[in-house]
Amino acid sequence: VVPCCQNDMLKQMLPILAEGLEKCQKSLESYLEGKRNKFPRFYFTSDPVLLKILSQGSDPESIQEDFEKLFDAINRVQFDKVDRKKIVKIMETHGPVQ
Repeated sequence: VVPCCQNDMLKQMLPILAEGLEKCQKSLESYLEGKRNKFPRFYFTSDPVLLKILSQGSDPESIQEDFEKLFDAINRVQFDKVDRKKIVKIMETHGPVQ
């Protein structure tokens, strides 16, 4: 490990890579903030959960476990069998809502 850390090329590249990473993180934070401004319920989720919701949003079943983080008393929903994006039943923690 020590010889690797004393590599001159590595010493020159690390600050550049760190700067690029910082730029990327700021861009990501700005993107997530924009999504939260459009849908304020996203303020109740952490960045990793929001990234999961946004990246897997085209597959509603994959984000079932995250509904509870967005909405009070809703932990699952049932989707229409034909239109997979249409919610037909809301399930709360104590059973289905009629």
